[in-house]
Amino acid sequence: MKKTICAVVLLSFLGGIGLAQSITVNQPAANVTWNIGSAYLIQWTSTGVAKPTVKIMLWKGSTFVMDIVVGTPNNGSYSWTIPANVAPGVYKVRVRAIGADTLGVGAAFNIAAASTPETPAGPIKVIARPLERPGFQLKFPALSITDAVLSSNNEEFVVTFSYKNSGGAPLPKGSEMPVKPSFRVLIDDREVNAGSLYIPEFPAQPGWEVPTFHGCVIKYQTGQEFDKTWKLGNTITVKINENGVNGMASDSKTYNLKLMALKISYDAILTGATVDWVKETLTVNVRIDGNYGTLGKFRLFNKTSDSPVVQGFGSFMETIDIVPGQRLYSYTKKLDGLSRWWNEYTSYTGVLLVRAVNSYPDVRDIDHRNNTYNNTFRR
Repeated sequence: MKKTICAVVLLSFLGGIGLAQSITVNQPAANVTWNIGSAYLIQWTSTGVAKPTVKIMLWKGSTFVMDIVVGTPNNGSYSWTIPANVAPGVYKVRVRAIGADTLGVGAAFNIAAASTPETPAGPIKVIARPLERPGFQLKFPALSITDAVLSSNNEEFVVTFSYKNSGGAPLPKGSEMPVKPSFRVLIDDREVNAGSLYIPEFPAQPGWEVPTFHGCVIKYQTGQEFDKTWKLGNTITVKINENGVNGMASDSKTYNLKLMALKISYDAILTGATVDWVKETLTVNVRIDGNYGTLGKFRLFNKTSDSPVVQGFGSFMETIDIVPGQRLYSYTKKLDGLSRWWNEYTSYTGVLLVRAVNSYPDVRDIDHRNNTYNNTFRR
């Protein structure tokens, strides 16, 4: 019985290893056009593949066309010059690990006839011009920012950004760049992170992209004290290749950090308070912006001094349920004796989002500066 159990566990383990093996063909990319007679770099990524060599094949639909190479090291790239006997059309590249069933199938791409410069009609006139060749255009690599994303976990907001080779030629290998392209991240024009970009150890073709690169971390406010001056920030700016590596231009993009944050978090805002001297009431207005998720309540407090303790005439602490979909709230409190004993009343009012009646404020409020409202009312 024990042998049977061991055999089942071993087979399950080996099956898991098999599932972890994969080959992904990155180049040629979808809809790209390669010309007959030109050399291109076929690129792939292998995960968990122990076999040292691969076979690369050219297919047209479900029909095998030719072996591009019957055996080459499984190092992620192979230079292929498209032979003249390949007919123009739509093809796919397949990469198979030799000695294993692991197969990667690339995206559909185009093979076109060799490009030739146009022949001018009529007699050829010789005109003195700067050195150039008809039909020839210099192509260079370039780096550009493609996006920035804000996410969150239990302790912090995390900013990541993406960049790609937006030029017309491959990037040099990382080892061929003694100095790597730089990056800087700024929040409201204050630098929060800087360093060097990742460049791979293969010639990264035009369109190659790093979709998530670490930008910075923004810690939530910690502790039980509510810091009334804390804020996430209004804008985030990403700058890359300011050091001009490889002669490439720099790139810079600015994003609205507050709008990014409101998609995954919230902003509780105390919009104001009013006193009705005749009715002896204090009315407080609250707005909740963004995505407050599972937060179900907000705590409203009022006191007569800017001390941590809720005390003094008209002081109160109320926990109010959030109505799903409702953003605006108005709360009125009776202040008995207000008109008889007071001609001037100072209110220190605040709002905090909480998960339960006796819980501490949730720390993902993106701007604490608008959580309080202090005012002196006079008759």
